[in-house]
Amino acid sequence: MLVAVYVWTGKNVMFSYFVHAAKNLLAVVLIYAIPPQLLGG
Repeated sequence: MLVAVYVWTGKNVMFSYFVHAAKNLLAVVLIYAIPPQLLGG
């Protein structure tokens, strides 16, 4: 039982970390992609 809880928690932590990293990556892409378009570049 304890092992199952540990594995379940571990998966949730990894999923949360993946989502957080994906959001950061998307933010970086938008930051570098949008300004040139707005400036007409």
